Amino acid sequence: MRVEISPELYEHEDVAFQLTSLLRLFARGKHEWVILSGHVALVVGYVERNDRAVLPITAELARKASVREAWNDSVTDGDARFPLTGVKVTKESLENDLADLERPAYVVVENEISDGAFLRAVCRVFGCTDIVRALDQGWAELVHSGGGGQIPQLVEARAGRFRRTVRVAVFMDSDRYRAEERTKSHKLADEASEHGARVHVLRLREIENYVPVRVLESLGSGHQHTVQVEAFQRLDPEQRGFFDMKKGFGLGVGNTAKGPHAKHQGLYDELPSEVRDVLRKGFGPELVSKLGALADADALTVHDFGGEEGETTKELRALLGMLRRII
Repeated sequence: MRVEISPELYEHEDVAFQLTSLLRLFARGKHEWVILSGHVALVVGYVERNDRAVLPITAELARKASVREAWNDSVTDGDARFPLTGVKVTKESLENDLADLERPAYVVVENEISDGAFLRAVCRVFGCTDIVRALDQGWAELVHSGGGGQIPQLVEARAGRFRRTVRVAVFMDSDRYRAEERTKSHKLADEASEHGARVHVLRLREIENYVPVRVLESLGSGHQHTVQVEAFQRLDPEQRGFFDMKKGFGLGVGNTAKGPHAKHQGLYDELPSEVRDVLRKGFGPELVSKLGALADADALTVHDFGGEEGETTKELRALLGMLRRII
């Protein structure tokens, strides 16, 4: 999280203990320090008087932060692809801000394992190593909700741990069958936002609907698997977005395709029967783990997610931007 310190704090010795604790968070890399070049001398003077043990690293951090900040106008600016908000610390707010910034940020998800793997994979592909580091260091924690129904209660409990700045986000599947559908997920999201959480409900059905074709191709080999991937590629973007990637259309009598759910409301009516038949089975439960493996191997790029101007890329950048705002 971006943190700006009011310059007068560097001259108040009565807040030295708390201010030094905050500066040490920057030294550990936990938050991003926003400082104007004209304030660097104040920082150096303060640290010389109060915390010489970290003087070299703090002074260097201040200089680097001031150079970086020369390209931004305020605490609310940043990389346009991943907009950041921040906290401005004053003498009056220092105690509460320090308590909030020392805590981890919380990301409430439906399934800590699969959703966590998806987020880490997307972070690697889109270059958000700071989010991965925060998760690894315990500066951000995933909160497992076990489905979704308890999300508002979990958010309320985590939000209550913060004094001034709620650093809680929610990320969840939409479970939609069609683009315009409003589901239980959206109701839960509204309830969670009432407690101060930032919320992202996926535009498509589930995290598996964001898995690139390159990942699908790597899940198997042989003629049958090739036919299945080719059948999937015959779906238009909307059909892909609301297809059950793990289970497919399902099996009916005689191992034939059961067909789309009635809630799809004709989304797949024009799909040839041979394509439906091939897609009666989905791609199985390993989609996200395979996505993670390829991301770890640097085998995926933004192009695999539709390129810089694609809707999926824009949405995933918005999701990552939300996480960076609280971490």
